[in-house]
Amino acid sequence: ISRACRACHVGAPLERHFCKSCRYAVCRECACRECASGACPLCMRSAPFIRLFEDSSLQCDICLSPEPVIRAVFTGCGHIVCGACAHLIVVDAKDKVQKPACPFCRVVSYPLPIKEQLSYSFSESEPLSFSRACQACRTEEPSQRFFATSCWHVSCSGCAEGAETCPICATSTSFVRIFDGTSRACTICLCTEPLSRSLVASWPHCVHCVHGYDLSELRSESLFEHLPFLSRR
Repeated sequence: ISRACRACHVGAPLERHFCKSCRYAVCRECACRECASGACPLCMRSAPFIRLFEDSSLQCDICLSPEPVIRAVFTGCGHIVCGACAHLIVVDAKDKVQKPACPFCRVVSYPLPIKEQLSYSFSESEPLSFSRACQACRTEEPSQRFFATSCWHVSCSGCAEGAETCPICATSTSFVRIFDGTSRACTICLCTEPLSRSLVASWPHCVHCVHGYDLSELRSESLFEHLPFLSRR
């Protein structure tokens, strides 16, 4: 994840601030300058900025995931967690009929995803490679993989079958078998190497994340009309 300011493109600012309107992060200088003018330099809307409490490490301090692709900031304090942990905190608070709070300072606020720029270092001669290894036991090519519905971790059948908690983060969860085979190709748009994928939980096939957002708005009964690889049995 690149820490560059999205406004002036300074590569590694000492301090970044988060715009609650467009959810981009800019350096302190751009945030202070634009706060004086009353508008965000990116979305041009009047919105408060929140200082991000971060260092050079991307590690989530809850689950210790070293490089989460999606991170979220608690808008009341600026503390950051990974997207999976933010989701669990919101769900847990909803189950307890409470408002979510930052796990570090207990300030009541909702986490919002940060729109961060992913920086990839690869060439045509060295294409991106995606590992199918189990995240728990590190088995390289498991015959079956299972998705933890509470925390989104993926593990092999040996680690998931019969388990009531995620073998990676110990969160109470249920598991769904993933039907993905050895190919990463999206069954809808046929993109061969999508950088991120979504799981259709009712019929656990993997699709390009763009389609996952669209399908999340549909009722499960109507999925048959949109997913050509599903059939009624």
